[in-house]
Amino acid sequence: MNRRPTIHRTAILAIALAGVGLACAAASARGGEGARRGDAVPAGKADQLVIALHATGVAVIDEAASIRRVEKLIDRLELNPPNIGADFAGLLQFRRDGEVIATTSFVGRIALPRSDRHRAFFAELDRLLAKHGADAAGLIDQLENEDDQIRYAASNALRSVPRDEVGAVIAAAATLPRAEVRASLCTALGDLAKAHGDRDGSIVEALRRAAREDDSEVKDSALKALLVFGRDAEDAHLHALSNPDPEVQETAAYCLSTLGTKVPAKLVAPLLGQKDRNYHFHAIEALKTTDDPEAAPLLLEVVKDGDDYHHRHSAGQILNRLLGTSVDLAPFRTGGTYDRTRHAAAIATWTKALQNR
Repeated sequence: MNRRPTIHRTAILAIALAGVGLACAAASARGGEGARRGDAVPAGKADQLVIALHATGVAVIDEAASIRRVEKLIDRLELNPPNIGADFAGLLQFRRDGEVIATTSFVGRIALPRSDRHRAFFAELDRLLAKHGADAAGLIDQLENEDDQIRYAASNALRSVPRDEVGAVIAAAATLPRAEVRASLCTALGDLAKAHGDRDGSIVEALRRAAREDDSEVKDSALKALLVFGRDAEDAHLHALSNPDPEVQETAAYCLSTLGTKVPAKLVAPLLGQKDRNYHFHAIEALKTTDDPEAAPLLLEVVKDGDDYHHRHSAGQILNRLLGTSVDLAPFRTGGTYDRTRHAAAIATWTKALQNR
């Protein structure tokens, strides 16, 4: 069953009133021969048109009459460079025999009325999306498209497919070969769980499986998507802390700090032991609610670092709580004046309290 989305009328008005820039761009390296940057749309040659609106969805049109109508509307428009930082963006991809022969992108801001021609162009896109808007299976197919704007639009649209199409997203997340596509599907599943719930547990189970995959990008997306299920899925995040990849550990620590889980210190010790201090932030955040006494010696090593104000201050707060001390943390705040003497005194206080525990 095909989904038939329509562009929200507010969005159409914004587009139609936009200072719209249309620019013919090169097809990707995998596109057809002769598709050079600046080429006009080759009238009458395309046998397929892909419409991708970043905020709305994707449609694949094979009707020759509809393709010719869009070509004619584009031909009547004044072509201008895209507006930087625009509020709306989309892309048309013209294909023949499966190969890209031209790509037309558009970006615009809400502005004064542009012209009747622009309004007619976007009204036609609205009609075609309403009639040919891709269902979940079609959107999943477009995740393999060579154009990143089309992949982006398809990924966004997958986050709002109807409940009866969620199964197709789950199946694709488990079977498609490209890791970046599976990662995108995991993100979509998190949004779908938020929108439709997960009565049979199929979404959370799919995300748990993805979180155990070897690929780091898939793990990252799955772990973040599992946040929708709150503490019920925290075991997946705790398990990910033992992954050898520090980026996976960092994502897991971020998720656990978001959930407020009391994390055993030994699980974040590898992350705190990383030489790259950028990994330390979420490890420290994950320990903010811990009552594990083994966290204290780990955090003491962090506060000994004289260069990292933010990490020292957060670690100092936890140390004061765990050790029952009341060390003044002012010298440890970001932007504070570093005082070597006060720093040394704080270290001595925490060290003594740790020894006397």
